[in-house]
Amino acid sequence: MSYKIYISGPISGHADLNEPAFRQAAAKVAALYHAEAIVPLDLYTPDSPCRCAVWCRAMVADLDALELCDAIYFLDNWHKSTGARRELIHANAHGLRLIF
Repeated sequence: MSYKIYISGPISGHADLNEPAFRQAAAKVAALYHAEAIVPLDLYTPDSPCRCAVWCRAMVADLDALELCDAIYFLDNWHKSTGARRELIHANAHGLRLIF
């Protein structure tokens, strides 16, 4: 079983979904912690034209994946993201290691 670290940070409002920051963090996590990085952008493919429904479904997929991780790594400006703040609460509730 490998050590898994979930990458958390802002996605909404970024033209590129903040993908460069997530990919850079994933590489950093893999190198520093010898862990498998779980990137939320890889977890959900939207199938609805309704942005609210897409966000809600994505959060469900993200929180499910987070429960399978050992730690959570927060990108800069994570606190500006509603989803990342929810992920922090969920990670605390499940006893995950927090990495800022």
